Formats: sequence, structure tokens, C-alpha cells
Amino acid sequence: MDDELIEGYRKFRANVWPEQRARYEALANWGQSPETMILACSDSRVDPQTIFGSAPGEMFVLRNVAAIARPISRIRRATTGRARRSNSACACSRCAVWS
Repeated sequence: MDDELIEGYRKFRANVWPEQRARYEALANWGQSPETMILACSDSRVDPQTIFGSAPGEMFVLRNVAAIARPISRIRRATTGRARRSNSACACSRCAVWS
């Protein structure tokens, strides 16, 4: 697995980084302020950024087992004190926790 991770990093540096360098540098310099927060299951088969087609910095993703959380109204008040445009939950339909 370590070899696969290293190879994945090399591909990122060779292919993605040159095209997206300005975006990553802007995020590093100016921080993040995503308008959307997604509560998702920590299941590795479900990647919210892939599902919703978002780029780095566009969504704040909180992942935990079975996407269990307090009611969304309490989460909305707890996220940095400012209103988010959107708060959503994303869970797997075949999650072992719910089966």
C-alpha cells in the first residue's frame, strides 16, 4: 500500500499540481471559506467531493461513523458562527452500521 500512496502522490505532483497550483496556493495564503458543509459517513467508498463534483476549498466535509450528528439546526449554529449557504448529510445506503 505504501508504494501505491507514493505513486499516487507522484501522479498528483506531475499532473494535478501544475494545473491547479494557483488554486492551492490561494487556499494556503487566504484560507478557506466554503459555503457548503457536508456531514458524511467515514466509509471509504463514499467521497462527497467526488459525488458532488466540488474542487478543493468549495466544501467543508465532516466525516464520522454513519454520519451520526445532532440535528442540522444545531450544526448550522456551531459552524464558525456564520450562516452557511447549505448544510447536508450524505450517508451510504448499505452501511454496516445501519444494517
